[in-house]
Amino acid sequence: MRDLIGSLSRISDRRMRALALAHRLAAMGEERAALFLEGILRNVGRWEGQGMRPVRDALVDFLALRERLGRGMIERIRRVSEAMGCVQVLDLFNDGDAYRNAQEEDLPMTPPEFKGVTLGARKAMARQPTSKWLERLLQDQDPSVIRNLLLNPRVTEAEVLKLASRTPVSARVLEEVARSQRWISRYRVKKALVLNPYTPLGTSLPLLGFLMSQDLLFVSQRDGLSPTLRSRARRLWEERRPLRTSEERASFFMADGDIM
Repeated sequence: MRDLIGSLSRISDRRMRALALAHRLAAMGEERAALFLEGILRNVGRWEGQGMRPVRDALVDFLALRERLGRGMIERIRRVSEAMGCVQVLDLFNDGDAYRNAQEEDLPMTPPEFKGVTLGARKAMARQPTSKWLERLLQDQDPSVIRNLLLNPRVTEAEVLKLASRTPVSARVLEEVARSQRWISRYRVKKALVLNPYTPLGTSLPLLGFLMSQDLLFVSQRDGLSPTLRSRARRLWEERRPLRTSEERASFFMADGDIM
């Protein structure tokens, strides 16, 4: 574990950290990878002072992790995780739909002000360093427009939170928020995505592990969310506790030293 933290710490780009973690997991084989991931996912939110930030950063970009591992490896990890009861790993690789699905044909793809404006023109406007149209463009339902907006340096966290909290909204738009390295690292953005019933379970479930205990309890009691999401939040909340001794912490760091 310490070797992994050290190697990830030397990588500045979080997307590259996710790819490096995926490479390590693929080398372990599915059973060891499942056990290793389950140990990390159950504890990564507890050890802020234990140098776990690089691992957290790699896991936050779970979409890149999935892409690098590939469907075949993910399916093998999922099978052994189910057999061994590795619930956190199953959540990480969940590909479930949203609890509520917006029918895209019923959603206006463009804000009224941009009726008749081509997709290419809207994408170009989203990249421009001006705040004139940004707020209206955030209502666009095309994921490529939203992708450009999220890269625009003029966009603020408050605006991204409005986007992540909007209902109804296309699931593809919310997935773009989750893919954004700049914004998914923000705690309030993670929380907003989890609390949005239009966020696919494949996005909201992996984010649960990064929420604080009081927010897990809030999610578990929130009406209008997926029963699966609420149940997982409750289970995580019940499992959260400080590791009791320094020996217990040390045992985790040393557990997989032979394969790292």
